[in-house]
Amino acid sequence: MSASINCSKKLKVLKTAFETVFNLRLPTKPYETLKDYQLFAYASDFSCIATICFTLCRLDILSMETNEFIIYIVGSNVEPRLWFQKIHTQFLFMQFPLYTLEPHFIGPDALEIIASVALFGLYLFFKIFSKNRINLLLTGYFFFLSIIALAHLLSPVVNSLIPAAVPKIPFDIHFTKGKGKTKEDLINYKFSTHDIVCLIISTAIDVWYLIEKHWIANNMLGLAFAVNGVEMLHLNNIVTGCILLSGLFFYDIFWVSGTNVMVTVAKSFEAPIKLGFPQDWITNGVNGSNFAMLDLGDIVIPGIFIALLLRFDHSTKRKCRLYFYSTLIR
Repeated sequence: MSASINCSKKLKVLKTAFETVFNLRLPTKPYETLKDYQLFAYASDFSCIATICFTLCRLDILSMETNEFIIYIVGSNVEPRLWFQKIHTQFLFMQFPLYTLEPHFIGPDALEIIASVALFGLYLFFKIFSKNRINLLLTGYFFFLSIIALAHLLSPVVNSLIPAAVPKIPFDIHFTKGKGKTKEDLINYKFSTHDIVCLIISTAIDVWYLIEKHWIANNMLGLAFAVNGVEMLHLNNIVTGCILLSGLFFYDIFWVSGTNVMVTVAKSFEAPIKLGFPQDWITNGVNGSNFAMLDLGDIVIPGIFIALLLRFDHSTKRKCRLYFYSTLIR
C-alpha cells in the first residue's frame, strides 16, 4: 500500500513540476483547434531542449531518471503532431506513410537482424575503407535528411510565431508523366511560405553543424530525428512492443557488451545520431569538451512504446492518462 502511495506521489510531483516549469497544462483530451496544437508543440519542442540541456549538464553520468524524462517528453510530443499533420497541414517534404510494425518476421523481430547487419556493415566499412571518405559520404546524406527532419519539427513553431500580417501563400509543385489513363504523378508537393521559412531556418542550422560540428546544432538535429522517428514508426499492439524490446535487449548485450563493434562505429561515425552535453559547462560554457552522450536509439525505441500507450489512453476517452503516466514510475 505504501509503495503504491509513493509511486502515486512521485508521478504527481513529476507532472506538476513539468507543468509549472514550462507553464504548460498537460491536456486531458484531444486537441480541438489548431491553436491548441501549436501552443503545445511550441512549448514541448523548446521545453524538451531546455530540460535535457539543464539536466544533463549537471550530471556526471546519465541517470535512469534523466533518460526516462527525455523519452517521456519526446513520446508526449508525437501524438499532437500526428493529429496536426493528419487534419490541418500537408508539409512539403514530410508526406511519408506511417510505418506500423506487425507481429511477424518482417516486423519487430526482423528489426534486430536488419540493425545488426547494418551495424556490422558499417564496422567493416570503417575497417576497410578510409574513415574520412566514408564520413564525407555520410555527411552529405545526413545534410539533406536533417534539413527535412528539422523543417518538419519547426513547422508548428514557425506557424505560431509568424504574425498574421505575413501572408500564408500556398504553392503546389506537380509533375506528371504520360497522358490519359497512363498519366502518373512523379512529383506532387504542396507547401506554403511558412514552410519555406522553416526550410531556410533548418538549412542555416544544418550549415552551422556542417562547418562547426557544434554540440548545440548536433542536438537540435538529433532531436529532430528522434521525434520524426517516433512519429513515423507505430506499434500496433503491446505484444509487438514486447517482442521488439526483448530482441533489442539481446542486441545490446551482444553488440555493446560482447564486442567493440558499437563503440568503434559510434566513435567513427560523424553524424547527429546521438545527443551530447558538456558536463564542464560551468567552467567552459558552451565550449566544454567533457561530454555526456545519449544514443538516439535509447530515445526512439522506448518512445515508440510510450506513444502506443498515449494513443491507447486517448482511445479509452478517460480523463486520466493512466498508462501513459505510468511509464514515469520505475
